[in-house]
Amino acid sequence: MTSTKRISKNIFSLLIGRGSELFVSFISVSLIARYLGVENYGIFTSLTALVFILSKVIDFGFSPIVFRDISRNEKNYEILNTALSIRLVLLFVVFTFYIFASLLLDINRLELFFSSLLFINIILSAKFMNFRELLEVLFKVDLKIYYVMIINLFDVLLLLLLVILMPYISTNLTYLIIVYVLANLPGFLVMLYLLHKKYNYKFRFGFRNYKYLIRESLPLYGSVILTVLFQQVDVLFLRNMDSSFATGIYSAAVRLTMPLGIIPIAIVNTVFPILTRNRDINESQNRLINSMVYKTLFVLAFFAALIVSFKPEPFVRVVFGESYILACTPMVILFWSYLFVFYNNFTMNLLTIYSLQKHNFTFAAITVTLNIIMIILLINNYSYNGTALAKLSAALGGSIFFYIVIRTYKILDTYTNLNMLICCILSFILFYFISFLPFVLYLIIAILIIPVLILKLKILSETEISTILKLLNKEEWIHKLNRI
Repeated sequence: MTSTKRISKNIFSLLIGRGSELFVSFISVSLIARYLGVENYGIFTSLTALVFILSKVIDFGFSPIVFRDISRNEKNYEILNTALSIRLVLLFVVFTFYIFASLLLDINRLELFFSSLLFINIILSAKFMNFRELLEVLFKVDLKIYYVMIINLFDVLLLLLLVILMPYISTNLTYLIIVYVLANLPGFLVMLYLLHKKYNYKFRFGFRNYKYLIRESLPLYGSVILTVLFQQVDVLFLRNMDSSFATGIYSAAVRLTMPLGIIPIAIVNTVFPILTRNRDINESQNRLINSMVYKTLFVLAFFAALIVSFKPEPFVRVVFGESYILACTPMVILFWSYLFVFYNNFTMNLLTIYSLQKHNFTFAAITVTLNIIMIILLINNYSYNGTALAKLSAALGGSIFFYIVIRTYKILDTYTNLNMLICCILSFILFYFISFLPFVLYLIIAILIIPVLILKLKILSETEISTILKLLNKEEWIHKLNRI
C-alpha cells in the first residue's frame, strides 16, 4: 500500500472509528444519565473525574516522547517497555496513597469503593489514556489505527449492551461502575494479542534508558497533569461548591461537546509522524501543513459552535431528555471554547515536535490558574454557567500565550486573512435567518452552507485543498473543485 493510501486510510479510520465510538458512547451516556437521574449522574462523573486526575500523576508525559521516538525507529520497543514499567510502579504507589488518605480523611466508604474499582480502568480503558494509549503507539506509527478503532468500538458496544440491561438488573451506581470497568477487559486482551501477532511485541518489565525517557518527558509531565486539571477540575469544584445536581447538568453539557474531540485527535495522530520526519529535511512542507491544520481546526470549531448556538435545545432533549434542558447554556459556551481548545491542542503537539515542550508547562499553568480563579469568582452566582465561562476564559488565555510562543520561534506563518473574518460575519447573519426554520431543515441548510462559504471565500488556498485531498487519496476531486 502506498504512503498516501495509508495516510488516507488512517484519517478515515480515525474519523469513522472515533465517530462510531462516540455515537455508541452517546447512546450509553444518554441511557446512563436517564437511569441514574441528574444527582447520581453528577456523582458518577465527579468520581470518574477524580480518578482521571489521579491517573495523570503516573502519566509522566511519556506518550508524546514514545510516539516521537518510535516514529523515528519503529523497532524501539525498549522505550515503550520502560514507559509501561514506570507507570505500573507509580500506579501502585498512587493507589496505595489514595486508599490511606481516604481512610484518614474518613471519605464516604461507598464512594471509596467505587473510585477503587475505577482505578482498574486506568490499565484497561482507552478512555483513561494511560496504558492503552502507550500500547496504541505501534499501530499509530504504522498508520494502522483502524485496529485500535475496532477494539475501542467493541469496548463501547459491550458497555452499551450492559447499560441496556440496567433496568432489568439494577439502576444503581454499583452495577454501573462494575460494568463500566469490565467492559474494557476483552478489548485490552485483544490488543495485547494483536501487538504480539502483528509486531512481535511482548511486554517485558524493565527500566532500560529510563533516565533518557524521564529527562525528555519531564517538561511534559507538569503540563500533562495541569492539562487534565483544566479538563476535569471544574467538575470537582462544582460538586464541592455547589451540588451533585449542578454537576450532573454541567457534565451533560460537557458530554455534548465531546464529539468535537475526535477532530484534533484524528488530525494530530495523522500529521504528527509526517511533521516529525520532515522537521529537518522539508521545513517548507511542514509550514504548509501547519497552516492548513490551523485553518481547518478553526473552521470546524467555528461552524460547530455556530450551528449549536442558534438551536441548542433539540441537541439536549435528544441526548439527555427534558430533565437536562438547563445544560443548553453551558453547552453553547463550551462549544465556543473549542475555538481555542483546538488551537491549543495542536500547538502542544507542534512544540513537542520542535523540542520546545518546555512551553507546554507554562501554558498548562496559565490555563489551570485562570480556570480555578474564574471558577471561584463565578460559581457562586452563576453555577454551571459560570463554570463553563471559566473554561472559555482559560482556553482563551492559553491561546494568547501559545500565539506569542509560535510567533517568537517563527514556526508558523500567519494563517488568518480578511476572507476568514468576512466568512465569520456572513455565517452569523445567514445562520440567524435560517434559525427560524424547523430544526431538521435548519440543520440540513446549515451543513450545506458551510462548504459553499469555505470554497467561495477561499478560506483554504488551492495548495492547501490539494494537500488535504492528496492526504485523503482523493486527487481526482481537485479538478472538480476548481470548476466550482
